[in-house]
Amino acid sequence: MARDTDTVFWKTKEWWADNCHLGATQLSDKFGGPAPTWSHRLKTARQIDKRDRWGLAWALITRGSNPISPPDEAVTPPRCDNCTMTVTERVEKDREVRRLGERVRDAEAKYNEAIRGGEVEDRIIATMERKVPLLAPVQSPAPTPRQGARSEETVVALISDYHIGEVVSAEETGGLAHYDFDTFMRRFTYHIDSIGGICFGKLTGYKLPRLHIAMLGDMISGIIHEELVETAEGTIMEWVIDGAHVIAQGIRQLASEFESVQIDCVVGNHGRMSKQIRFKQRYVNWDYLCYHFIRLELADQHNVTFNIPKSFYMLSQVEGHGMLLLHGDNIKSWNGVPWYGINRAVTNLSALLHAQKRTFDIVNLGHFHNAGTLDRIDSELILNGSAVGGNEFSIGALFASNQPRQVLYGVHPDRGRTWQYALDLSHGDDKESRYTV
Repeated sequence: MARDTDTVFWKTKEWWADNCHLGATQLSDKFGGPAPTWSHRLKTARQIDKRDRWGLAWALITRGSNPISPPDEAVTPPRCDNCTMTVTERVEKDREVRRLGERVRDAEAKYNEAIRGGEVEDRIIATMERKVPLLAPVQSPAPTPRQGARSEETVVALISDYHIGEVVSAEETGGLAHYDFDTFMRRFTYHIDSIGGICFGKLTGYKLPRLHIAMLGDMISGIIHEELVETAEGTIMEWVIDGAHVIAQGIRQLASEFESVQIDCVVGNHGRMSKQIRFKQRYVNWDYLCYHFIRLELADQHNVTFNIPKSFYMLSQVEGHGMLLLHGDNIKSWNGVPWYGINRAVTNLSALLHAQKRTFDIVNLGHFHNAGTLDRIDSELILNGSAVGGNEFSIGALFASNQPRQVLYGVHPDRGRTWQYALDLSHGDDKESRYTV
């Protein structure tokens, strides 16, 4: 075979596919080249990474240590099959494609980082603002003339640890506990009815025009615990959308009973997107989306306001008293409530905030599934319970369970916290929910 013809075949993938199985002697007989040269080049080319074997194999074969003499200048430069480009131009094009591929991979990496950074979540919320249907507003009570600050109080309702989506099997717990989406709806209905029933049925000597709702996180069961996902009903999006719709209906009911309703929200740990604990962008959380769904459904309710920060904690004002909201998952505990750990965390956070002249008198915590209080010299700590109560883990690992409780209390401008109830939501299990999904 003539040299110029050989050159054409050397520079194609077909040549490599047809001849890479030949030995040095066979190559020498076929092309008339020196056996040592072909042996060295072929051996080297076969060691090349398969991802780039065509281009580099060709380079090693044609530009080895003992290159075969090039074809005559009159020979037309070799071209790829069915292509007007020369092989050199094709190689350059392949290199450009490879460079573009690297840029695409870099862009994908930045996109994934953007997802982790919450940009996609912000876009979802922007889309929700255009698409989420609004609940029809209800009439709020007519404002009553203030008879002096001492005669009025604000009601504070803690709502947390509803773990929407979790399923607790009564059979697996031996009848000690049960929970599912229907139970959530029944207990939440009882919770909302109890707030109005206590404030306007039992506390007849109080004037309670305002309601302050503190949502302390873990509203959604989340996807970071494999056992909970495997045994749950539905999907995470159903828990967020349907759960938010039920909660929005409950808040709308309260908006018809109180002159104003303020809702402050912090996220919990069950709703985070990754199993690994993250301290940056903690708001990238299913709780955060759930809160915004609720806000959007109640956008037309004039006497309901929301505060949904991206911080893991927030400060608020109730009747002139500073109130700290914190889920509490970054306070380490095991087999009980870490009273010393809570006290230490509150002391340190108080010192940090005091440096900026920001103070608080009341601390609201969720996470620990225990309703209770802890007195301090400078503030009061109020722990909210859970709506679930016990589950397979608490009963099987800790031999412990709690009643599903949520805390309700009043704040006076001068006397601070004056009364408190720990509502037992299990009383709602035998009642039907009025809310729909």
